[in-house]
This record gives sequence, C-alpha cells and structure tokens, in this order.
Amino acid sequence: MLRPWTLFGSALALLLLSSCAWEEDLSRLKTPEWQGSLAAPVAKGSIRLGDALDQIGDFSYLRVDPDGTLVFLADFPLASYSLPELVSLPDFQVAFLEPSMGVPFPIEGATLVDLSAGTLQYSIFQSVSQDVRVEFRIRDLLSNGQETRWVVLLEEAGTFEGSLDLAGSSFQPRNGLISLSYDVYLQNTQEPAAVDRVILGFSDLEIGYIEGSLETMELSLGQDSLPVKIDLDMELPQLTLLEPTMDIIIESQVGMPNRFTFASFSWIGSGGESLPLIYAPFTDGASLELPAGPKAWAETRFSLNRDNSNIVDLLASGIPTAIVSEPLIEAFPAGSGSGFLTDQDSIKVRVEAEAPLAFQLAEFELTQSFDLDLDIIDLIHSGSLVLVTENEIPLDMSLQALLLDEHGQLIDSLFDAQTPLLAGAAVNSQGTVTGSGQERLELVFDESTLQALDRASSIQFRARVSSSQGGQVPVRLNADQRLSFQLGALVR
Repeated sequence: MLRPWTLFGSALALLLLSSCAWEEDLSRLKTPEWQGSLAAPVAKGSIRLGDALDQIGDFSYLRVDPDGTLVFLADFPLASYSLPELVSLPDFQVAFLEPSMGVPFPIEGATLVDLSAGTLQYSIFQSVSQDVRVEFRIRDLLSNGQETRWVVLLEEAGTFEGSLDLAGSSFQPRNGLISLSYDVYLQNTQEPAAVDRVILGFSDLEIGYIEGSLETMELSLGQDSLPVKIDLDMELPQLTLLEPTMDIIIESQVGMPNRFTFASFSWIGSGGESLPLIYAPFTDGASLELPAGPKAWAETRFSLNRDNSNIVDLLASGIPTAIVSEPLIEAFPAGSGSGFLTDQDSIKVRVEAEAPLAFQLAEFELTQSFDLDLDIIDLIHSGSLVLVTENEIPLDMSLQALLLDEHGQLIDSLFDAQTPLLAGAAVNSQGTVTGSGQERLELVFDESTLQALDRASSIQFRARVSSSQGGQVPVRLNADQRLSFQLGALVR
C-alpha cells in the first residue's frame, strides 16, 4: 500500500510538472518563427487531479466517490478468538436398577450432541457360572444413524469389563432423557436369564457439536491489544479526516443466541493515555447475527459516527498507537431459544474506517529537473514568457526555476525567491472549494538571462506548496479538480 503523503507528494509533482512539456516548449522559444513583435502559444491544456493519481499507480487506501471526493479508507483486523470449550459433557455413570431405564442427560436443554471423542465402559457381575448372552441397547446414542447395540458373552462367575469407542457417536436426548436397556439370555436355550449387577460409565467425552436450548452462560474472550502503526512522511497534524465513520465488524461462527458487549474498548494515545470509546450497543449489549449452519460465518456490523459515538473526538486526539478491547459474550440469554455450538467456532473482529480527505500543508517543497536544448539562443535578443493559470485545486504554489550547468551547478535563477505563481482555489472554513484561483505571470528575458540560458544544460523547478492561509486551513481534495494553463511567448 502506498503511504498517504508519498502518494500526495507524487501527485502534486505530477500536477505541476507533467504534461507541460517544459523541455520542448523552452526549446521552441529560439526557433525563427518566434522573431518579431508577436505572441505565439506554447502550450494549452488542463490536468485533472484524478487522472494524475491514476498515473501514479495503485492507491487502495483511497476511494473516489461519484461526486469526485477522495475518501480515505482503512480496513484492518482487530482481534480473532477461537472460543474455548463453552459447554463440556462431564463423566457420568449409570447403575442399572432394572433392565430398562431412562436417565437424565447431563446437559439440560441439549437435543443433539455429536462426540469427537469419548469412551463407554461396561461392567457386568454374575455370582454363579452360567453361559449367558447379554445384549445392550442405548436407543438415544447413535452411531452412523443407528442406535448403539452390542453383545457380551459370559461363562464364568465374576466381573467382566469392557469398553466401546464413542468417537463419531451422537447423543439425541428425548425430553432430557436417554433410554438404556439390556437383556440376558441363556446361550443354549435362549431363555431369559439374569445377572447380578450392570454398570455403564461414560468418560473423556469431547463435544464436536451441540444443539438445543441451553442454560445461560457468560464468557470473557480476554483482553486484546492491537498496535496501530502508521508511517507518514509528514507530521500527523497535517492530515485531517473530515466527518469520519468507523464500522466495527464482527464475523462469527457461533450459532447460539447471544448478547455481545465490550467490557472495555479504548484508544491508546501517543502519550500512553487511554481514551474510552463511547458507543451504546457496546455497553448495553447487542445480538450477533447467527450463521446459517456449522462452519458458516455471519457478519454483524456496528456503524459509529458523530451522532452515536465519540469517534470524532477520538480521532481529533490523533492516530492511536493501539486499540485495546475485551469482548464479552452471554450465550443463550433467558428465553432466547435454541442454537448450536461446535468445537471449532471462532469470532473475528475487524475495523473499517473512512473519511473524506483533507490536507493541511505548509511549505512542502517539490523539486524536478529537466534537460534543455538551447543551441540557437542567439536568435533571440529579448522577449518574455507568459503563463496564465486557472487552478481549481485548493493549494497555493510558489515557483523557483534554477538554471544548472552540465555538472548540476547553479548558474542563475529565473524568478525572485518565493514568487507566487499558482494561486490555490478559494475554500470556505470547511475546506470546500468555492472558486478557482487565477494568475498571469510575465517574465522578461534580458541579455544576462539569455546568456545564462545559453550556458545551461538543465532547468530545475522547485515548487513550495501550502494549503489555504499558509497551511492553517485543511482543504478537501476532489478527483475532478483541475489545473488549466496557457503558456505563450512574446518576442520583440
């Protein structure tokens, strides 16, 4: 990305010095048709500010609105959070009091829980030796869409233990309960039989996805500090953002009803001072948009401006060195309904800011050199060069032209120091252009000037640029503003 003042300085250099064909036009001053008491045009045209910017290259931090206004844009991430495990499924155990039972599911309100990991342990005790077949069934624990079933064969008296891997299985509680049962049969006759004790244990359960209307939870995502680094070629007070707005965009994969707030959101100034952002939705709370499904993203945009926040006051204090924020989430507020969570949910916070650009310049110098070809200077004994300008760009410019020899050493200057040349367009107190600036300058060539021109191999233009009133008034730049000029020679 181009830095703003590097781009601005290049744009001004292009406006002043490109498309004017100084080398060609100064050479034409010595051709025979310029002899006599006549006036001849040298150049006529106009340069549009937007076209000049286009020639410089990419400037993605700028936008040109339909009315030509140049608008500063900033878009940067503020923070990114991978949510910790909001809901956990504790280990639990079921000791069968009878062969078929309905037991409460540990997470109230859950209707679907996909497990990314977990283990089911079973323990069977029989006091007498008998060949039996124990058939287990958990109707509300599904694997590959089928209820969980398994068979254990016993022959001896004692305790038999085993386990099942539950990764990829899903609990689907009904009315808050899961249904578990077992049946015992003699292996030889298939007649019903019995064992003394059956215990099931669920452990190391990790949730990959959960759905339902869960109880209210509160979570702090932690305090995060984002350094703000802006490297400008000029002092920061010379850049003014007019009527700034700032959007804070929260992108969320969290599918749970929520209430989102910031415990803190502060602007850290250059002196280390902390300036709090005042914006009602961040203190009173607001709901984030919900994604359409797992792994999808939903965007919620909070737009801050002069009327609903103190963003103008914050920007008036200068560009911050850092932004400190601490978001809070209240999940499943009372009466909010159902939603979902996954083990990979994330929340991203980013900032978009924009403002019409205003520049405040004082004594900013632009320099450019051009080669000269003055091989027939002796054809001209005296004359003058006339430049008429109409400037719609609200910048005052003074020009000095230095004649240099082939080694770059100074021979002479054409103008008095700080000669006003291009008057900036008139602006009001808001920096808006109200009228164009017009100037006519005539430079008389005497014998000494012509001798200096004859010795010169290049001419160097130095322009000092200031916004209105010596740089005191910030000015708005518009892509459609133009510098129009007519350059002519009077020869005697």
